[in-house]
Amino acid sequence: MTCSELAATWLTAIGTVVTAIGAVLAAIIAIVIARRQEDWRRERYHPTLGVIANITPPDCLKIPTQLRRNDQVIGVAVAFPPAGIPEMS
Repeated sequence: MTCSELAATWLTAIGTVVTAIGAVLAAIIAIVIARRQEDWRRERYHPTLGVIANITPPDCLKIPTQLRRNDQVIGVAVAFPPAGIPEMS
């Protein structure tokens, strides 16, 4: 076996090993991407919560009420009507 044949054999062997390592690394990268894809998407596109408080009538009207027991006033409180119920005059 001459020196050039030996070099060609070694280069073929090295190329085969590099190709195998590349295939294994490509498979590992594909697995990592497949497993982490949803987490990365969740980190990038996270939903935001927007809260709007409507403090216009009738939501912000106070209704004075009295707590009674046997026609006797036992307490005074302030109540707020639920949204959507019209105010009674």
